[in-house]
Amino acid sequence: MDKELIAYLDERFARMEERAEKNQAETNRRFARLDALLDQFEHHGRLERCVELTETTDRRYAEIGQQIDDLKVLIVAFYESLESNVEAQRATRETRDIMDVIREKYGRPQKTT
Repeated sequence: MDKELIAYLDERFARMEERAEKNQAETNRRFARLDALLDQFEHHGRLERCVELTETTDRRYAEIGQQIDDLKVLIVAFYESLESNVEAQRATRETRDIMDVIREKYGRPQKTT
């Protein structure tokens, strides 16, 4: 082969190699940027899930708090009713003769004739 052709091919291969190196460097840079973006999206996704979980937890705590308040109202009403029944029975017992209470509870002995 003649020297000019060899020189031309050497130059051509050198340029191709140079371009390949530049392309490789550009590709590496783009992949690095893509990795950084994916890390940001992953972090953002985790933050979104944390926010959603926090909102769900807050909502459930509010619901449970409301249910507890409703239960307290029912318990207070029950005990007020119970207390008034006990007071009414106590008042009835205090005004009745003790013998009537015993007879009512254990029954009146049958009179035999």
